[in-house]
Amino acid sequence: MKTHHLLVLGLLASVLTSNAFAFDKGIYVGASLGQADVNITSTSNNIDFKDSDAAYKVLLGVRPLNWFAVETSYVDLGKPANSTYAARTTGISGFALGIWDKGPVDLFAKAGAINWNSKITSNGIKLSSRDNTDFAYGAGVQVSLLVVKIRGEYERFEVGKGANMLSLGVVFTFL
Repeated sequence: MKTHHLLVLGLLASVLTSNAFAFDKGIYVGASLGQADVNITSTSNNIDFKDSDAAYKVLLGVRPLNWFAVETSYVDLGKPANSTYAARTTGISGFALGIWDKGPVDLFAKAGAINWNSKITSNGIKLSSRDNTDFAYGAGVQVSLLVVKIRGEYERFEVGKGANMLSLGVVFTFL
């Protein structure tokens, strides 16, 4: 009886991680939560702010080939704050992804740009507001479970002096 249960569990694990059942190509949507480190400056106010906070993003992409995808995302790098300042940085990013497909596991690297906006406040008073479009890049890994992928990734945004985001998310592929 124990052998029968082990065979059923093995078959189920094989089905859940099989490429035959994974939708690798197509349109996908997802969301990620993580941690962002932000380093923003304001030369007009002589402010050099660096701190971290919880961050999130929502994304939409298309994967026309097993080894290539493009995606766009709304990124909120949180509202890191210290005793003097608080910063709020958000943006819209666009990336091209190179993907190394290894069965149920995908390794990827991505490069693109982010159009960002950042505000620095002190006691609720806006001291600085900046926006720009700058280079962004990242890398990650995702594991397929049928139409759902669990994704872990690192992203670097050249926002101010730089912002890093480390996140874990879920991506759903359809069509």
